[in-house]
Amino acid sequence: MLPAQAQAPVKLKVGFSPINEYTGLFVAKDQGFFERRGLDVEPTLIQNNATIPPALVGNSIQLGTPSVSTILQALEGGLPLQLICGAGVFSAAKPSISLVAKVGSGFTKAEDFRGKRVGVSALNALFHIVVKEWLSKGGVDLKTVSFVETPFTQMFDMLRGGQVDALVASEPVLSRILNGGVGERVGNILTAVMDNALSGNYSTTVDFAKKNRAAMLSFKAAIEEGHVFAQSNPKAAGESIARYLQLDEKIVAAMPAPILRSRIDREQVEFWIKVAKSQGLIRREISIESLMGEA
Repeated sequence: MLPAQAQAPVKLKVGFSPINEYTGLFVAKDQGFFERRGLDVEPTLIQNNATIPPALVGNSIQLGTPSVSTILQALEGGLPLQLICGAGVFSAAKPSISLVAKVGSGFTKAEDFRGKRVGVSALNALFHIVVKEWLSKGGVDLKTVSFVETPFTQMFDMLRGGQVDALVASEPVLSRILNGGVGERVGNILTAVMDNALSGNYSTTVDFAKKNRAAMLSFKAAIEEGHVFAQSNPKAAGESIARYLQLDEKIVAAMPAPILRSRIDREQVEFWIKVAKSQGLIRREISIESLMGEA
């Protein structure tokens, strides 16, 4: 009798944004957590978060890391996406993103940004939404602020060159701007959002999730194991971050670690839906059950 043929691993190309919040993905790949679960995962860097939903629908990637605000707008436009698991959360006590103004600007509060140009990685994406919440709660009419799309790779040079007066940055760009003497923090924009608000996630299409339910559960389990490993083995995790984000390990070692969390709670999703509606980004009702794969 011939031996049973081993089942071929499930191939998954995962598009990720260039931030260290996706440490779980990097570690799970490098430590064999995916392979052990029968998954052949290929992490793929994608600079523009807004291009991830159409890439998922077109099946050029099978999973991606679109921000929750990007997902909600994709749903508004008829693209059927579903959350698989979380990557990280926001906390005002340990800010992972900051509004930074050019050194010497004198900006200290929200009202200082009236008539100014503020750079964000993508218009109507998560960082843009957060800074708008902070400015609004500070009494600023958003019509008086110009928001400029500023890719992560260009943030340092655009702030230094004065093309923007300030911008919203995350790691590793944030540390480069602060340590390079180009920018300084202004306030704490994460005070404008709920504590532990979902800041990063892994998602796919509803159809792909249904057809590959076992693989999605295995992917989530590997990410969870990656998070635990990263917290216990910061040096090895830093090596993975450096590899996938194409950074020097010394730079990574100096960066604050993200708050990693794979669990997604209903209230986290409800919060972003409420914010997206208040900012006019979505108008239709969103099924939280469908978005979280509970329908």
